[in-house]
Amino acid sequence: MIFIDNQCYSIYVCNIKSLALILNLMNMKKNYFTSHELLVVKIRYCFFAMILLAVLPINIMKAQTTVFTDDFNANLTNYTSPSAGGTPKASYTTGSGSNGAVTYRLWAGSDYGLQIAGSGTAGNSFVYYDNSIYTYPYNASTGLHASTGLITWYFNFRNYGNSATYKSAVILGSSSNDFNSATGTGYAVYYNKTTTRRFSLAKYSAGVYGASITDVIPELSTDDLPSASNNDYCSVIVTYDPSTNNWSMFVRDDGVAAFNLPWTTLTTPVFVQHGSTVPDATYTTGTDNLKFSGYYYKYSTGGSSSYKATFDNFKITQVATAAPTIQSNSLVFSPIAITTLTANWTNGNGGKRIVVMNNSNSFTLPTNGVEPTANPVYGGSGEQVVYNGTGNSVNISGLTASTQYWFRIYDYSYGASFSPIYQTSTSTDNPNNVTTLGAVVIPTVSSPTATSITNNTVILGGNITSDGGAAITDRGTLWKTSSGVTISDNFLSEGGTTTGVFTSARTGLPSKTLIYYTAYATNSAGTALSTEASFYTKADAPTTSSGTFAAVSGSDNSSMILSWTTATGADGYFIIQRVGAVAGGTAPTNGVGYTVGNILGTGTVMAIVTSGTTTTTTITGLASNTQYTYRIYPFAWDGTNAATLNYGTAASPDATGTTSLGTAVNNINSDIKLFVSNGKLILSEAADVYNTSGIKVASVKSNQYTELSLRRGVYIVKTATSTQKIIIP
Repeated sequence: MIFIDNQCYSIYVCNIKSLALILNLMNMKKNYFTSHELLVVKIRYCFFAMILLAVLPINIMKAQTTVFTDDFNANLTNYTSPSAGGTPKASYTTGSGSNGAVTYRLWAGSDYGLQIAGSGTAGNSFVYYDNSIYTYPYNASTGLHASTGLITWYFNFRNYGNSATYKSAVILGSSSNDFNSATGTGYAVYYNKTTTRRFSLAKYSAGVYGASITDVIPELSTDDLPSASNNDYCSVIVTYDPSTNNWSMFVRDDGVAAFNLPWTTLTTPVFVQHGSTVPDATYTTGTDNLKFSGYYYKYSTGGSSSYKATFDNFKITQVATAAPTIQSNSLVFSPIAITTLTANWTNGNGGKRIVVMNNSNSFTLPTNGVEPTANPVYGGSGEQVVYNGTGNSVNISGLTASTQYWFRIYDYSYGASFSPIYQTSTSTDNPNNVTTLGAVVIPTVSSPTATSITNNTVILGGNITSDGGAAITDRGTLWKTSSGVTISDNFLSEGGTTTGVFTSARTGLPSKTLIYYTAYATNSAGTALSTEASFYTKADAPTTSSGTFAAVSGSDNSSMILSWTTATGADGYFIIQRVGAVAGGTAPTNGVGYTVGNILGTGTVMAIVTSGTTTTTTITGLASNTQYTYRIYPFAWDGTNAATLNYGTAASPDATGTTSLGTAVNNINSDIKLFVSNGKLILSEAADVYNTSGIKVASVKSNQYTELSLRRGVYIVKTATSTQKIIIP
């Protein structure tokens, strides 16, 4: 029985390793006891336990894996630019908005620490690095809660400054590398956040020192560092247990002389737990992506280089206690060849995994504590580990043609002494099998494509869906102007040697011509061609615009006469109309045929002239006394196939004209409802008559045949459906 914090725990010791783990747990917990705390350990079978204790060293780190550490001794000069340090290497960068000084501070001999000083004005300085360099079993970018065991942060700290206006922070994990960002979230250990000489563990959602900081473990009512000078050396430990989301923090005052390594056990001084253990899971999932860590110093208006914070001996450790809960799955194979294949899968939540293959569906479960060596070259028969790592694919060779092979994946976590703990369950398509290809055949090429077609260029391509069991040695495209493309027709090698989609830029094609083309691929068995496809190249575009372009009202009130000069190289002209004084519509698209009446943006296609020498056309069916604007595009084509259309891009000035009111016919036999005969205005519908000054001079209220005798002159006649100008001779 072990009594910790007045609580009783039953412990059953099976072997030396088990007792070592228990003692390590005790060390991890009770290295933090103060002198006034009582640890009572009662172990049944005392004689047996004493023998074990006599031969077994108590080492706090035995069951832990160090995932990152930095003593800041890599750079022995001033920190004037970003510098690499840490294991694995961490590239430190001065943060956005930092305006203080960052240096390496020499303590004694060759022992340096990272020092951040004020600048004499109010502000802050910070240094960040990307903690995604950390490998399993810890990576904050995948979510702290996804870890498989206790995470422990260690660091040394020293602050200069006697008030809460000189604040420091160690950022354990942040979603942004700008610690001043209003959107950054994460966790940090604060010093002097509210009260001098007191630590706290807090979470933030608007930057490290933003408007929203919430304590996880708040400041104590008494000082963590009793020294009145407020510049003691100290050690800090923070733990997070993903199985419970519990956070704990421990502080040790190392005095005014020097740092003690924060992961060492001392008789005096000792670690004191700061506050109590508190659960919090606010930012511990993968979506929080706390992939940045660093060090922060905030100072007041009266700050100077004599006020600073120093950080040293940063370390993160982790110990796994259980196997992963999600097994890798969805095992598939591509590409598959005669003697090689690639296995691909979806990872489970283990930090690593092994892939075992066999020539039968028979597998021996892996042994916890044993991490095998992998060899992706298969030995020919029996079980073999072909992969051991963090990825999701492996290329395997040494296989036999037309042979079935079975594969199975086991995720694992690292436990005590960095030994694997395996997940041994099956999952979807795990295990799974595959059969290698037989004899080498020519590749399979499909889906020939032609894009970006111009008058003499195109991008041709294809898709190699199978290499035929041997490596691709060449691939490319072919074309000619008649059906039946062969390997000798305008051959061009694309240069690639992989399967999948590829393209080639082709030049020198004849304009406005039907082109037949294929894609090809070559391996040791020969060359394969795709199916044949075809397309038209565009015509050569007109080289000039249509020159002058004019619009004049026709002799009646419903037509417009357009005229222009010929464009060089044109086979016809494309005319768009819009009501009003502003040209409308969008330019026609090359290779697309249109008909009169089609709408292009805010314009309407009004004429398609299919002769390059024609210089005039009449637009009919217009409204009287209305302004119209026209735009003309010369085009070239083969006269038959719309795919060859190439519209000129050199635009002429737009033409604008207004239809007239029109003049009535002096013909008594006309069947129109309004005409002039023998000096009289003849009406057969209701109308109002105005002189040119706009004064109404006559009005007919019925649709009866009516004669009006008017003086000679010009009049405007308005009926219910039209307005027309007439002349009385």
